[in-house]
Amino acid sequence: MQVSEIIHHDAASDVLYAKLPDRKVVRSAPLPDDDFVILNVDAGGEVVGVQLLEATEMNRGRWREFFRNAIPITLFEAIDYWLAIRSPA
Repeated sequence: MQVSEIIHHDAASDVLYAKLPDRKVVRSAPLPDDDFVILNVDAGGEVVGVQLLEATEMNRGRWREFFRNAIPITLFEAIDYWLAIRSPA
């Protein structure tokens, strides 16, 4: 799966969207204890998408430390890659 298939950055609102292809989001909720990450879940309760608010402000180290276990690895790695090409630090 290509990163470009699951990730989109809306520069005007500075929101990074990551969603697994062919999966339907039925509800969204902020990640507990974090107002900058919104999880999108399907009818089965599985996380199928993530919205990262103020994406250009996210520190890659913080992303790796706090969110590695909170979302599916495919979504985590796509966002991590996007953060890496923006700012490798």
